[in-house]
Amino acid sequence: MKTQKTLNIYKNVHSPKVVQTLTVEEWISQIRNSRYSLAIDSARYGSLSYNLAKKNIPCCTWNFTFNKYKTNDNIISPTGFLYIDADKEFDINNLDKSKVFCYHKSFGGSGYAIIVQVSGLTFDNFSDTYKSITEDLGLKQIADKDAK
Repeated sequence: MKTQKTLNIYKNVHSPKVVQTLTVEEWISQIRNSRYSLAIDSARYGSLSYNLAKKNIPCCTWNFTFNKYKTNDNIISPTGFLYIDADKEFDINNLDKSKVFCYHKSFGGSGYAIIVQVSGLTFDNFSDTYKSITEDLGLKQIADKDAK
């Protein structure tokens, strides 16, 4: 029996309390059919405060699942994915998509959220794995290290 990979969902990027757990497919479906699309577009183009919009839009953690609250001491397990935030503009067409699970425009609209499947990820090898994968994808110089 195949186990579905799950992600923790949070009220917003500032809230570390897990409010829901969804399968990867459910989360991607919510992104594609987002009721928040108008608010995101409004924040991107200046008709709505960017920071206010981010406080009202749910988010997930791609790297690990957590027990009730997002803190390293509460890690349950890796998700099988690695999140890379490429905030600086680059040509997405140059990305080797055969190595990428999925990607989408970042909240701000000028960069991309890039998701890569990984195995064997742990808290202890996270930094080395992140560095290796961003180098392999040619993203080392543009990956937001604060978002990893």
